[in-house]
Amino acid sequence: MPWVNLRLSLDEQTADLLPDLIQFLAGFGYGNRIHLSIGLIVPSFNTATKALEERKIAEKAIVAWRAAWDCGFEVPDEFLVGPWCVAIAKHSVVLQPNGALQKCFCTVGRKYFDFGHVSNLPFSYTQDSRFEKFSRTDMCVKEKCPYLPICGGGCVYDSVVKNGKIGFNMRFCQRELISALNQGLLFIKYNS
Repeated sequence: MPWVNLRLSLDEQTADLLPDLIQFLAGFGYGNRIHLSIGLIVPSFNTATKALEERKIAEKAIVAWRAAWDCGFEVPDEFLVGPWCVAIAKHSVVLQPNGALQKCFCTVGRKYFDFGHVSNLPFSYTQDSRFEKFSRTDMCVKEKCPYLPICGGGCVYDSVVKNGKIGFNMRFCQRELISALNQGLLFIKYNS
């Protein structure tokens, strides 16, 4: 049976509208053919997006997931966040149309994040040392944070947006968000 993935964006403007949208989608009777996901919209460079507090994001997302569950949509078992993506992988690269190379897909189009060019191949590996500041997880290790395997110190890009250039060296901790969302998802799925 064919199905479609549908990602719903959650930010300050859309958060309270998602339950109504989910109910509207359920009204078509194709809930078993729609796989919903919720994308948490975060601030970026030169945008007016206002970040919600972690607790508020979690609360709003859980309300949306509860509406989805009540309408018969599948709800995820867990919420994962963090930099386990191409940005910190040793042999990964984002190739831009002009041949420039970057580590993070969120930085595409921003020349500052170029670290090489496809015409300079071969490389020993695609290195951008700014994304290899693994000491940013030292505090996580010191705190014995149980979420370190899930988030790896958080998203490097989000840290740079929040903190500027020094963000490459800083963790982007979302412990409260991860904990609240996962507790909420467990409650929806296994206490309903």
